[in-house]
Amino acid sequence: MPLVLTAACSLAVVVLSPSAQLSRGDLIGFGILVLSALVYSGAYFSLGVMVSSLTSRAFTSITALISIWVLMTVGLPNVSPYIAQHLIPAPAIQEVEREKWAIGQEEDENRGVREREYRNTTTDPPKVRGVVLSELWRDSFTNIARRQEEV
Repeated sequence: MPLVLTAACSLAVVVLSPSAQLSRGDLIGFGILVLSALVYSGAYFSLGVMVSSLTSRAFTSITALISIWVLMTVGLPNVSPYIAQHLIPAPAIQEVEREKWAIGQEEDENRGVREREYRNTTTDPPKVRGVVLSELWRDSFTNIARRQEEV
């Protein structure tokens, strides 16, 4: 109940503020946040009830619950990258950077070839040449970014 009341009061303050403009997506996001907090709180509450019903002393129950909480909030986030790496191996950063560099080199060579072909075959005035060459550079950088994003 305190979580819901606090969320409702916070939302009311923001909605009533004349300088705040909330979109439908903002409200949906806020609702998802509150719902996630309720599920999280409910899960820990249920865990507390379960552990309390399985133990005979309050001290044992609290010790077990604090241990579980520390494991879930400190241990699990620190171990998760290693588990993920074991399940789905990711390439080393050096491999990725080497691929990106190779893409850049290849696109530079392609741009150089197109630029030389254009310079050797054009009869355009100098101002038009500058525009065309800048477009070649822009296209080259766009291709580099697009291809590197795929890596």
